[in-house]
Amino acid sequence: MSFFDESLHLDDLPIDEERSFEPLPDGWYTSAISSCEERATKAGTGKYLAMCFTITGPTHINRTIFSNLNVINPSSGAEAFGRRKVREIMLAIGITKLESKDSFIGGELAIKLKTRQDPGYGAQNEVDGFKAITGSKMPAPPEPAPEAEVKKAKSTSPPWAN
Repeated sequence: MSFFDESLHLDDLPIDEERSFEPLPDGWYTSAISSCEERATKAGTGKYLAMCFTITGPTHINRTIFSNLNVINPSSGAEAFGRRKVREIMLAIGITKLESKDSFIGGELAIKLKTRQDPGYGAQNEVDGFKAITGSKMPAPPEPAPEAEVKKAKSTSPPWAN
């Protein structure tokens, strides 16, 4: 009994393009954030964002780059570094408040790649920077406080005297 309504022959099926897993040359690439997952650290003492970036240009289109960013970590230095990178991404894609990791999905930005040597895996790309793509939408400046609130804030008398 056939699983499909028709039989499939190997010669009739599409051939996968040969994929390269060699590191991309160091430099800036435009990209889109294709996924972002919150995961627990291996030790179980923190959390990080596992992000995937799909290259959109100028070369190596559709290659995927992975980056993990610590957001909660017992090491204050690791946590601060990860949170600075999250801030860079938010600025680059034009969001001022992150309420969900899903807010990153589809964000377009430039990523700076560098190559590092991993003892177990050899040469690998590492994301070393984030910036807005020229001409991309940046966050709007915050709206000024209403005039009544400004006057109230400037008052030198205690609040109960007004």
